[in-house]
Amino acid sequence: MLRQTTRISHNVVAYSKKHAQTGAISAWHRQAHTVTNQTLDFMRPETNAPVAAKTLTNQLRQALTQNDQDATWETYVKLKEANHLHYVSAELHSMTLRSFRLQDLQGYGKEARDTMGLRINFVREQMRKNDCALDIRDYNHLLNFYGRTGKIQACYDIWKEMLNQRRSHGPDWHVRPTLHTYNLYMRAMIQAGKPGKAFGVYKSMREHKVKPNAFTYATLIDALGRRGDHEAADRMFKDAFVNEPKPVKPKNKKVQQKRTLRSFLSSEPIPAPELTATQRAATSARLLPKEQTLKPTDGVFSALVDAHGRAGNMSGMSHVFKSMMPSYHVKPTLDIYNKLVKWYCHHDQMEAARRIFYEMDSSAIKPNVSTFNYLMRAQALKHKRAGIAEKIMNTMKQIYNLSPLQSMYRVLIRSHTSKKRESEAERLYREYVAAKQSQNDRLRL
Repeated sequence: MLRQTTRISHNVVAYSKKHAQTGAISAWHRQAHTVTNQTLDFMRPETNAPVAAKTLTNQLRQALTQNDQDATWETYVKLKEANHLHYVSAELHSMTLRSFRLQDLQGYGKEARDTMGLRINFVREQMRKNDCALDIRDYNHLLNFYGRTGKIQACYDIWKEMLNQRRSHGPDWHVRPTLHTYNLYMRAMIQAGKPGKAFGVYKSMREHKVKPNAFTYATLIDALGRRGDHEAADRMFKDAFVNEPKPVKPKNKKVQQKRTLRSFLSSEPIPAPELTATQRAATSARLLPKEQTLKPTDGVFSALVDAHGRAGNMSGMSHVFKSMMPSYHVKPTLDIYNKLVKWYCHHDQMEAARRIFYEMDSSAIKPNVSTFNYLMRAQALKHKRAGIAEKIMNTMKQIYNLSPLQSMYRVLIRSHTSKKRESEAERLYREYVAAKQSQNDRLRL
């Protein structure tokens, strides 16, 4: 019999609060709140386990509690090598699987991401061998990981496996897609470069009577932005978040035929265009009924900023940041600041990028590696100023205590080499090799 039926996480409440914005609370999690007089699987002692197994299992619990991925991995491997994994509870297996996650994606090179994937696959295989079925938290975690790393086929397989598991165990089986699951699946489509498919997932979600939230609409706005249609992104925002009375249809049919569509951010009317298949799907998604008026979040505005920046509509991007966000009492986040810096650098507006950086710094929001990466690459690649670019990287290291990306070293090395500054290139190459080796040591198998 599968051991999943005994799995009740010690941190269900924390998990629910953490993912309330993205719709992570499933029916099974709500039921878990009401369970009483049942031993939590995380804390349950291993019955009839030898002393060595109990010791290693306690070490695994401690590593998980401390969010130490390396210690978690080393202890889990020791349990496998000692043939003690069958003494480990299903919940501990699950928590181990979910402990391997990416923080800032740009902070991981290909080797680090591949290593993380190998660890996840290893734990999944051990769970299968020990009859520990995945629950919805595990599937959400896998969709998030494979989506962020752009492995869309793995996401398809995970989705299919999840649905097949429910069919195998009947309609009462508690593994079923939640709002959070659908949101992650839509996000995976976007991250894999298939933003149009996000609307198909959204349509399926609505057909299964799952209500969207602000994160859902942020994802759809992002999908439209990546398709290069910032005007459709504006209309999506308007449909989801702006309360307006329904317009009165003109009695004159000729006037009705000349009707134009107005972008929420544009001052001039825009002629109604011929719609592509993706845009028709987006229109169909928008026309589905909304149960209540939602309030836009920082994630929604982040997607809208990105849509306008990607389209080169810098005045629209500035309007979202300076006018719309304050009117909804939404404060800028690191992600929003980074998108502003990214697109100002991309469109060669370095002075505007610097102003945003100083505003962020003065507002007590600490820049991260991505912030400096955009600034450094613009100086090194667009303006051919390797010296200034290296100063930016050194500021990041010395003042903000951030480790450079491997790609940042490679950009500087190429820049110095192109200018025939061989000694500078060699010095940076030695630093690059040392940094790469240090990262590999931390993520060794």
